[in-house]
Amino acid sequence: MTSFSTSTWSDALQHETREAIFEWTLAPIEPLHFKHPDCGFAYASPGEQSHGRLTLHGKPSGHLYQFDDANALLQAGWALD
Repeated sequence: MTSFSTSTWSDALQHETREAIFEWTLAPIEPLHFKHPDCGFAYASPGEQSHGRLTLHGKPSGHLYQFDDANALLQAGWALD
């Protein structure tokens, strides 16, 4: 699992991120886009969930970030963009 800093995003954005990820895991039709204060931007592609893990692709670097769940993603400093 990738880890950076604890989330500095607002409670509302953290809640929105959790909800979006939950809904997306039920019906992943299009990519979800995320932001990070140091790492920039990334996206999660539909159908790329592996054993319940969420994989983000850094833009434009292509670096992969993997998280066990939405809370781990938020703890690492990512949030819905």
